[in-house]
Amino acid sequence: MRPLLIAGGNIDIVTKRNFTPLMVAVFEKHPRMCEFLIQQGANLNISSLVGHSPVFEAIRRHSNECLELLLRAGADTTRVAKDGSSILHHAARYGNIETLKILAGFDVDVDHTAVDKKGHTARHHA
Repeated sequence: MRPLLIAGGNIDIVTKRNFTPLMVAVFEKHPRMCEFLIQQGANLNISSLVGHSPVFEAIRRHSNECLELLLRAGADTTRVAKDGSSILHHAARYGNIETLKILAGFDVDVDHTAVDKKGHTARHHA
């Protein structure tokens, strides 16, 4: 990856699903690559076609090391996906207690009463 960036490559190039290299690193659970891409200025908040940011993907894939890196780097935790779901909806849907602990440890402000487009709270997804 480093040679591509040195040659002027776009760090936020996207796939057909609008995944960036950072999202792929999160999806594949590669914290060292996540850290490198974050240090190189990768967009922490770009969304996939369904509105998932790298934070959403980290939660979905149980990629907790990458999630911590994203949160430390200042990734937006208030975004919602196209279906109206929040990161709390996602954490509940994918049943990752460790993720909830990480979010609490970073003092992420999550609204447990927020509803998605179907009118469901995170509790409905748990």
